[in-house]
Amino acid sequence: MTNLWLGRTYGRKAQAANIFRNPGLAKKYQKYFEKAVELDGDNLEARADLMQYYMQAPGSMGGSDSKVLEQAQAIRLRDKLQGFLIFAIFYEQQKDFNKAGKELQSAIDIFPDSLKVYTALSGKYLQPTERGMHACIAQNPVGDNYRDLSWAYFCLGQILQFAEKKEAAKAAYQQAFKFDTEHKMAKKALKKI
Repeated sequence: MTNLWLGRTYGRKAQAANIFRNPGLAKKYQKYFEKAVELDGDNLEARADLMQYYMQAPGSMGGSDSKVLEQAQAIRLRDKLQGFLIFAIFYEQQKDFNKAGKELQSAIDIFPDSLKVYTALSGKYLQPTERGMHACIAQNPVGDNYRDLSWAYFCLGQILQFAEKKEAAKAAYQQAFKFDTEHKMAKKALKKI
């Protein structure tokens, strides 16, 4: 876990540093994420962060589509749902929207009650997810899932706002507050209605 957080720290430093220091910090970022994955191959956060590095880094700094796909496949083997979402992100970044859509559709087909799927979809494919988001929220017990439910209600609010259902959107944003009283994006969205 230490390597994961060291990698994230160097990643933040690399983003903020001047161009001359960036390559050295980026290599440390890569090194610590690779070490985190080596020490715990089941650490999906480390794999996802390493994959993100490989997607963003130029080839001269270790970036590579084959390395991205290797991490995506390793994630899929350990968590099928997360695998679909990770592949969708990769294909979207490659501007292969057909493949990205197929990954997301497979996720819906196999995991129709997952909040993760609908929140992933809500950013891009707003109209078709309203019914699915309602069903998903209804089927997920609260438990300690407050953050996910808050985000789901926020996404539902966006969907409803896009569909010009302002009162329903307001109600969804207010539900987001019920589960997370600090939800800044919901607060901002409510002010715009």
